[in-house]
Amino acid sequence: MLVNKIRPGALFFLLLIASNFLFAQTGKIIWGANGHPLTQADFNRSTWKTQISYLKELNVDTYRIDVMLDSTGLAKKDDNFVEFLQLLKANGIASQVTAFPAKIHSSAPANYQDSFNQGVNFVKKYGEYLNVIEVGNEEDNASIQHAGVDGSKRSHYNTTKLENTITKIGAFIDGAKSVKPDLKVSLSFSWLHYGFLDVLEDHKVKYDIIGLHWYSNMGDPTNVKPPYGNYFNWISAKYHKPIWITEFNYFQGTTKADFQKQNQYVTQTLNNILQKGGVGAVFIYELFDQPALRLGNPTESNYGILYKDNNGEYAKKDVFDSYKQIISGSKENR
Repeated sequence: MLVNKIRPGALFFLLLIASNFLFAQTGKIIWGANGHPLTQADFNRSTWKTQISYLKELNVDTYRIDVMLDSTGLAKKDDNFVEFLQLLKANGIASQVTAFPAKIHSSAPANYQDSFNQGVNFVKKYGEYLNVIEVGNEEDNASIQHAGVDGSKRSHYNTTKLENTITKIGAFIDGAKSVKPDLKVSLSFSWLHYGFLDVLEDHKVKYDIIGLHWYSNMGDPTNVKPPYGNYFNWISAKYHKPIWITEFNYFQGTTKADFQKQNQYVTQTLNNILQKGGVGAVFIYELFDQPALRLGNPTESNYGILYKDNNGEYAKKDVFDSYKQIISGSKENR
């Protein structure tokens, strides 16, 4: 594996990180990364050990991964799923699984008992490896009415579509918690789409953690336009739940931006977050670039903090070493 020399621009940001930790948030933060070892070609089985190696180098606590479930609530790639969970556990890395129940996005009317049973079976089979899970991902974006609204109101969403999905999610959570009552559940949303959280409250969905997705096109989350200010504190006070940043990076990664620009946003924003507080976890999105997506979904293909060079070897973008240093400094200050 190729190890990059630190570029001059990256060195400046590493020094900036070190100086700012004197004023950083002192509470324990869970540090993580996102990846797709069961669902995407560039994270396939042949790269599993490489993923683990880089996760350990970063010294992250948790790996956020996605899994597709069948109609019984078990992973479609059951053997691979169990093997990867065991691999994480053996290497001292927790898993945060984002589960996609069968028919979660189907327009067919929700069947509470069917979704409940999926949750029961999922936790009965895999619960020993799970302390925090997610159910679905960015369901706010899947049901928002159109691009001209900011998502802050219930009326900004396709109510029929969203309520159908939320009923399935809520039933799955109920089933999961009936097996493992201390299991924590995170549900994700992005930007100012907290109207989605209002709908969750309306339906009394029993989740525990707000998973916020934040990218550079949304600005600085610690200094959002009035009335928000530090958005983490504002959201936490409104909904009385802890805030985790479960996806975070420069928008579209390095598709249009260079390594230094990505690194600058991530570094400066994380330092603002550490200084002002309000979050319990941060997950960078994501570990590897995904060249396999460049033809069909090019804007999703360059979010990695690692890429493959012209020789096909993994190489570090500037942000890799910066993120590693931020994690190290945060843990030293605990």
